[in-house]
Amino acid sequence: MMTKAVPNPKRPTRLEPLRLIEQQLEFIAKSDIDTIPKGMRGIYVLYRTADSGIPKRPHRHVVYVGMSASGIRGRLRSHRKHKDELWDTCSIFVVWPNVREEEIRELEGILRHISRYDPDAQQLNAQGAYRKLAIARKVETKEAYRKEVEFVEHDLADQQ
Repeated sequence: MMTKAVPNPKRPTRLEPLRLIEQQLEFIAKSDIDTIPKGMRGIYVLYRTADSGIPKRPHRHVVYVGMSASGIRGRLRSHRKHKDELWDTCSIFVVWPNVREEEIRELEGILRHISRYDPDAQQLNAQGAYRKLAIARKVETKEAYRKEVEFVEHDLADQQ
């Protein structure tokens, strides 16, 4: 009889590297963007910070999701110059050297598509929906499964 290996809680599980993202740095103050190395390609997010009422845990409202295929630092400098009052913090997600520009654009498009109804993110995101996503096949759901889920949700609502 074979026994299943039980993970040791004291030993961290080794995580495999991400396929697209090589490096990341979150919540960089606008005043510190000049410390980002030149030539980094990838996705960046601009945030506006708001008080959450919890010390050292502010709310961060996504104001903009963008990409750069040549240099994130330059794009952030441009946003600091032209849209300074709308954001105060950013995060960067740097892609591996073998990731193509089209793949970076796809990542950006999907993230913008997800946030297109967020009123905070709409201040700078003019594109809205990611049109290329419309050509992706829709997930087909089975009618029997849908009825089963609706039945379970209905039963749970009745129990409360």
